[in-house]
Amino acid sequence: MRQLRHHSDTSAGELTRRGANSNVHEVSEHIPALSLRGSLSPLLLLPIAIPVLTALFAPDDVLDRWPAARTFTLWMQKLLPFANLAGHAESTGFAQAALLTHCLTLVAMIVASIVWLWQSTVNYQRLLRRRQALGALKVTQHLVLLLVGPPLFLVLLYFFVVLPGDPMFARGFTLRNRTGFAFLSFFASYTTALVLGVQILNLRLLIDTHFKRSV
Repeated sequence: MRQLRHHSDTSAGELTRRGANSNVHEVSEHIPALSLRGSLSPLLLLPIAIPVLTALFAPDDVLDRWPAARTFTLWMQKLLPFANLAGHAESTGFAQAALLTHCLTLVAMIVASIVWLWQSTVNYQRLLRRRQALGALKVTQHLVLLLVGPPLFLVLLYFFVVLPGDPMFARGFTLRNRTGFAFLSFFASYTTALVLGVQILNLRLLIDTHFKRSV
């Protein structure tokens, strides 16, 4: 009888350890950053790399040399008549390259947002398990990301494109410095795309970790 009880206790302990190991595995499972579904996916980096490379290496007279590039910038300006896309560009020492970069940055932001949306959909079950294991965010945190994040980053991107001169926090960083200009273009497109692209994920996590749990 004692042997049977000991065997039962041992089996229960082994099952508990297995369950714990399974939970640890679920929490520790990660998405490789450089995979198609990762945060540094080629699907994200490729469209964002195009305006960065343009900012770094496009000739100063790129719109004169390449009529297709000029046509593209004119088309973007017609598409966004409320924004002077040349506002910041004309204050730099490489106005044509900067204007083309700004237009490409806006396109890259849209493409990357769609990729983030797709990633958050195909990775959702894994992300949900991780969030449940680590603890749910507060409702207020979800709402801040939803209501404050998109307007804030879109406004910052808008001001970066349309206002002449350097941003207040980066004096001398973009007007004569192509490296600084390329960095801010990358930062603006990547972060804005991230904030926009994860909103569906944010809403789904809010529902699944708070409202469904209470039903």
